[in-house]
Amino acid sequence: MRRITKKLSAGVNGDYYQQLTDDRQNGLRLAGTRARSVNIGPEFKYHFGRTAVILKYQKEMFAENKTCGNSFWLQIGVPLGRRE
Repeated sequence: MRRITKKLSAGVNGDYYQQLTDDRQNGLRLAGTRARSVNIGPEFKYHFGRTAVILKYQKEMFAENKTCGNSFWLQIGVPLGRRE
């Protein structure tokens, strides 16, 4: 993340997913069913006082053995404690 203004930041987000064990059906192991994928995209964060609103987009790439799709995320960060 890079701060653009005092309240606005922008950056890149992503993740890597890899299934570590084979799937099972009716108690039998299904070999070759381990899933994996890579997600990457932009992220923007804006502060309203102590509350932050975060908007993310992730494009899924290199998906194997799983459904493939893109994601939009909207997060709201609210502090639970008081500032000292």
